[in-house]
Amino acid sequence: MNVTECIQNDYLEWKIGDVISISAGTGSGKSYFVQNVLAEYAKSQGEFILYLVPRLQLKKQIEKDLEKEGIKNIDVRTYQSYESIDEQFDMEYVQKVYKYVVCDEAHYFFSDAVFNSTTDISFERFMNNENAITLLLSATSAILLSYIKKFLSHRKLIDYNYGYDFNHVKKIEAYQKHEVLIESMNWLLEKNHKTIIFIQSAKKAYELYEKYKEHSVFVCGKESSYYKHVNEEIVDEIIKARKFNSLFLITTAVLDVGVNIEDADLHKVIIDMSDIDTVIQCLGRKRLVGDNDYVHLLIRNHTNQSIGGYIVEEKARFEEGQVFYKEGREALAIKNYRKGFSDIIYVNKQGMIDVNKMKYVKASINYKWYLKCLDNFGGYLSEIKKALKYEDKIEIRDLLNIKEERENILKSYVGKELIGKESQKELLQQLGFKKNRQLVQSMSGLSKILEQEKYVYKVNSFRAYRIVDGVKIQCRIYVIETL
Repeated sequence: MNVTECIQNDYLEWKIGDVISISAGTGSGKSYFVQNVLAEYAKSQGEFILYLVPRLQLKKQIEKDLEKEGIKNIDVRTYQSYESIDEQFDMEYVQKVYKYVVCDEAHYFFSDAVFNSTTDISFERFMNNENAITLLLSATSAILLSYIKKFLSHRKLIDYNYGYDFNHVKKIEAYQKHEVLIESMNWLLEKNHKTIIFIQSAKKAYELYEKYKEHSVFVCGKESSYYKHVNEEIVDEIIKARKFNSLFLITTAVLDVGVNIEDADLHKVIIDMSDIDTVIQCLGRKRLVGDNDYVHLLIRNHTNQSIGGYIVEEKARFEEGQVFYKEGREALAIKNYRKGFSDIIYVNKQGMIDVNKMKYVKASINYKWYLKCLDNFGGYLSEIKKALKYEDKIEIRDLLNIKEERENILKSYVGKELIGKESQKELLQQLGFKKNRQLVQSMSGLSKILEQEKYVYKVNSFRAYRIVDGVKIQCRIYVIETL
């Protein structure tokens, strides 16, 4: 059931000042409801809609849709266009003209706060505007709703929450090293598999594009120094056609919201992101074409070591916000004297230190989520599985490659008698198995690991007499055998 069928005629009862949250997965018809149902009703009442989006590419896509449908009572703007700190900002005009303010991809306020220091400005301006009906559209709205319930409880919140499902994701694999990503893309190139690749760093995305330039399109945000390498005409064509003609579309998070790719030939998605909401948004860019459409996902696995680094960063932000809100500005200034502040702190117009609420809330959520990743046996991938409701095992390609190398080493030792510590040590060092971060140093330990990890080899041992250094002695002999 889509959003329009679920909401039915409820929109006729919405009142000025209400906050309407519509939480549903990509492709569920959130935008359709606004552009076709709500816009038609607003037109009959002589009312206008302000439609806010976080990306210029999405703005262009929606404007093309509106022009095609002949819808003229929706004005599309970016959030960033309302984030100037200029005193001349005319909110009064917005309040007079628009009965409805639609915040599309509303998780923007928190997700982009990681790298955009002004999302709090647009958030406060529109959430403080009680002269309109405010709609919040998102597939990942949990943080936003928690914030509203805690800090904006005076506003009436009507929540339509339909969740999302990724049953079309038939297979998930993971990689850890960049070299394995390259191996995977070489395979995709050889097999001629169309793929969209989301890369966290614009620099890394461009370097990947350079390697596969003949087969790729590159997209990043205008604020990036790498934007000069973006072919705007090709990007506009992708937005218009909702598909790309190259083999690879290599993009940063600039395409993680709103822009839809509807291509029956696209089944491969690679995501190099750490934030779970961003992962979900990236995955949602591939829209299903028909009931039998599917996706194979290759996702970067962030190791416990990487997660530990993220925790240190987010904890510093979180703790600063805690001191600010619990003990006040002066206490924060004293505690951070000469040490400096994180990026959640800024100087307000009165010349006093202040906290960016969006950054603070996002940091606190991320901090707790990363801790959960460390607490779970499966680490980062266990939380990804939970979020995507994926039940099968996620294989890590790096480990599969290592396993193949180890299988070859074991194969070379089949039938050889390992007598004495030195020959056994040589094998154990070549294999490099670790337990509790320590190299496995016994053949009995090796035997257990081979069984646990389902290798096709085993360790056999027996006692026998052998000539060692010219002397006949009884010793324990180890032999690698195939199962």
